[in-house]
Amino acid sequence: MAEELNSLIQAVVVAINSRDVEKLATLFTEDCFYEDVALGGVMQGSEAIKTGYASFLKEIPDFHLEIKSLFTTDTWGFSEWVMTGTSSLGKSFSARGVTINELQGSRIKRNSDYYDPSSILQATQ
Repeated sequence: MAEELNSLIQAVVVAINSRDVEKLATLFTEDCFYEDVALGGVMQGSEAIKTGYASFLKEIPDFHLEIKSLFTTDTWGFSEWVMTGTSSLGKSFSARGVTINELQGSRIKRNSDYYDPSSILQATQ
């Protein structure tokens, strides 16, 4: 199971980096809970993830996510990553963060992102 979750998390990164929000939504349960703890944002359900990421990737078309380290158990995944992009004001940003994932079946049931939002907020001001 740990290998399955490892592959699932890698598939999420590939879907995000390739802007494939349709594929991204299929990697989450229909009733998933996705929270951006740093900014206080929550998306519930795979359709909300598809809509939310479509909007986000439109605002930051060069957004890129890179996994730096990944640890998985049978039902939990912990990944350390770096996200980069350019704000609508043309300012580049780079932020390190961590995601905690909970697996249900072969999909992600819960996703919580933790990072310091100051590097992103500075790029948008």
